[in-house]
Amino acid sequence: MFITSPKPYLKLSLLGFLIFLTIADTNLYAQNTSIKNQAATAPKITAKDINSSSSNAKLPSLSLAQRDSLVKPEEGLVIFNSTTKRPEYFDGEAWFSFHNDHFIGERFGGGIVIFVDNTGKHGLIAAPFDQSSEAKWGYFEEQVGANNKTVGGGKSNTEKVALASKDNQIASRLCSELNLGGYDDWFLPSMDELNLMYTNLKESKIGKLADALYWSSSETDFNNAWLQDFATGVQKEHHVKKIAHVRAIRAF
Repeated sequence: MFITSPKPYLKLSLLGFLIFLTIADTNLYAQNTSIKNQAATAPKITAKDINSSSSNAKLPSLSLAQRDSLVKPEEGLVIFNSTTKRPEYFDGEAWFSFHNDHFIGERFGGGIVIFVDNTGKHGLIAAPFDQSSEAKWGYFEEQVGANNKTVGGGKSNTEKVALASKDNQIASRLCSELNLGGYDDWFLPSMDELNLMYTNLKESKIGKLADALYWSSSETDFNNAWLQDFATGVQKEHHVKKIAHVRAIRAF
């Protein structure tokens, strides 16, 4: 039997493989050395550093008015709201809080939050769009007693008007018959509740509210009721056959 020498191309293949292993081992060694050096020189971050008032991670602090005056804020922008005392972020369309409490302007419960009580858990929500732009308050043979003007009074006002009329096109019934966002407990806001909508949404250009007259559920006297001019903020008494916009609210 004859033992032949490896062919030249086999010698070259083996040589190339050995060179490859040598280069790979050298690269791995260099990477490990670099990682160790970085770990040794990296600054140590402690809880004290995070809590330090001099930390560069401090969020920009803006009041609610300053936040709402921002022109086209970038998606992902994070601020500290000095009015509500909580951090917020912008998702490209609206501001949201990192906190569990609710806040004005929050998209929640089928609409937009217009009022939050001291607990941070309860308040009022406006529908995200008008229910009508040409509704009458209603017309009755006698006063219906829907004269509550205060925050919390809109629901009872609406119930009284809805019981007195079966006309589904009047302002109160447009709200009481509304089923929106999975909720059917909407009502026409009282005079003070409507003003919260103007102050907290319209003035901040939230909710697509028109520069127009909006009905409240608050009656003044026989066949007169309160509405509000959302172009100026002025509240006015008008005859109940006046044509005006309607925007429903609900409590949470």
